[in-house]
Amino acid sequence: MAPGAAGSKLALALAVLLAASGAQAAIAFRSASTTSNPTACIASFNFNAPSGVASTDVVIGVLISDTAISSFSSPAGWTLANTTIGNNFNVFTYWALGSVNFSNSFSPLGGSGMAAGYAVAYTGVDNTTPMDATAVGQSNADGTTITAPSITTVTANAMLFGAFVWGKTVGGTPSWSAFFGTERNSSGCAAGTSCSGWDDSLVLSCNATAAWQDSAEATQASPGVSGAKTVTVSTATSGGNMGVLVALRPASAGAAATPERTKMGVGQ
Repeated sequence: MAPGAAGSKLALALAVLLAASGAQAAIAFRSASTTSNPTACIASFNFNAPSGVASTDVVIGVLISDTAISSFSSPAGWTLANTTIGNNFNVFTYWALGSVNFSNSFSPLGGSGMAAGYAVAYTGVDNTTPMDATAVGQSNADGTTITAPSITTVTANAMLFGAFVWGKTVGGTPSWSAFFGTERNSSGCAAGTSCSGWDDSLVLSCNATAAWQDSAEATQASPGVSGAKTVTVSTATSGGNMGVLVALRPASAGAAATPERTKMGVGQ
């Protein structure tokens, strides 16, 4: 074999090896679960484990409480990604690996109140740096559109997860539509279908506000600004509404991340 041909084959083999080492496993929804305490003030709260959760999954936990609870003391394994404060309720977003002990409880701080939440498990997420950017959230004016603010991803094929909360001072049951991606509830939903929220209404103790929650996901192929993400509800809120946006990093990206990128983690 000519020296030039041998060199070309070696270069090709190296190129294939490098491409394989940088390949990303696609992030995928596994399952979700809900937890509710609708009739009594809580002394503790724990997320139920999503069905079939694996130790290498990354779990997002969204906890909604009335405003009597200013924060939670979180158990080992859970990391606070975002706190969004509203007029009638607060939203706390956490992440954990699937190996976390789900029976360990969160303790409310600041006062005694009611809380509900859900946990969503994803496969294919980097276990070292699961947050591709600092999670963001906002409280919105009353209306039929719930908005989560824009987030800036740094990794190709990051998974955007949006958590949306609807509130109404006189109760009611909203229907959800026009999600930015695939709607997800505790049993999963196909794109383009309308789920029944999380089947989890919560009458908050201090102000009789009913809070309903739902979520959506979408892959962002190219790194950069996501733009705000929205969902439409059938009935305008009168107790405020909130949107939170999280970006998950694909599994192989963490190993190849630059020092600047690995510094990006969760925030409050």
